[in-house]
Amino acid sequence: MAHLFKKPKDGNKGIIVFTHKEMKYFFRPGKPLSRKKPMTYVSFALDYFYSKNKKYPYFKKELAELRKDYLVGVHFGWHHTEFPELQYADFLMASDGTIDFKPPKHCYHIPLNSRNFISERFKDLEYNERFWDIICVARAARFKNLDLLLKSIKRLNDKTGKHHKVLLIIPPNKSEDPNKFYTNIIDDYYNWFEEEERNQITIMKLSKDLSFLGMPQNSLIHFYNASKIFTLFSEKEGESRVIAEGLLCGCPVVVKADLEGGGRDFLNKKNSVYFDTFDNAHLAFEKALDNYETLKKSTTELKTILRDDFTIPTIKSYFSKIYEQHNMNFDGELLNLDYLDRRLPAHTHSVPWSKGRFGSADILSIEQFEVFKKYLAENATL
Repeated sequence: MAHLFKKPKDGNKGIIVFTHKEMKYFFRPGKPLSRKKPMTYVSFALDYFYSKNKKYPYFKKELAELRKDYLVGVHFGWHHTEFPELQYADFLMASDGTIDFKPPKHCYHIPLNSRNFISERFKDLEYNERFWDIICVARAARFKNLDLLLKSIKRLNDKTGKHHKVLLIIPPNKSEDPNKFYTNIIDDYYNWFEEEERNQITIMKLSKDLSFLGMPQNSLIHFYNASKIFTLFSEKEGESRVIAEGLLCGCPVVVKADLEGGGRDFLNKKNSVYFDTFDNAHLAFEKALDNYETLKKSTTELKTILRDDFTIPTIKSYFSKIYEQHNMNFDGELLNLDYLDRRLPAHTHSVPWSKGRFGSADILSIEQFEVFKKYLAENATL
């Protein structure tokens, strides 16, 4: 979402960070003949041309006005190979694995994104027993490959002759489109596994009445700490916050060796096991579980670069450098520092311009942007 880090003060600019989705939405419709129009182009056109109030100026002018009083940044929560909209920004926030392009010279690169600001509550609680062998926290989107994960668990059980304890936490789906979501996961669960196997596999398919994140952080922390190995079966991710959460809670990680994006940024032979193909992923699980105690020792050492009690001072130092480049003074004071891991990628609904708890708080309409401008004018803090 449009995140306010700092208000203007004493002649020094404030700080606003937009998501990559917001920047795409407001600028790419300016190229109507381009083949790279986002899906939001139609809704933007409807907003712009058919709004009852036709006083809305084009966003490019709006951003130019904002930049008179604010340094504007872009947060990258998904993997990108290009991003021309950075010409309108002063800095970007992205891990090295999340972007495969060189930022423009004028745009300062902060090598952090939301998964570097996970709450200090995420830690190894040193449970006496880790009940589940494997945990996966993932939406049932097709690209998460939960069907292939279930098949891998079946292979693992067949090879070892053991019924492994598995926990799948699945946040609510946005739709029931079988082309986009794995809607028959429960049917496959009953068809592929015998009753004794099912007795060891827990599927938490969370209610659609919950927010799109589905589960409170404190509950997630418990389930990570009650599990030995974390896994994700995607072939492409953005920053992959859940991998970082699992690591902080003492879970070694099993992922595909060529996982694209920032998911492998902090993984190595000491805290993770890779698989080359989905057909042999069960071998990686077997290796990780056999070496669990050794792998676990190198997980939580990452807290200094993944947890907000360590990284908020770090981002302040980056902001200080940006202010210096712009011949301004940074006083070290920032706003809205709680839940940065959710705020920066718009994974929250606790802002005035949110459309409700069932989706992200990205500003994807002129109406939402007007609410955000009003919020800035009122000098409110969340």
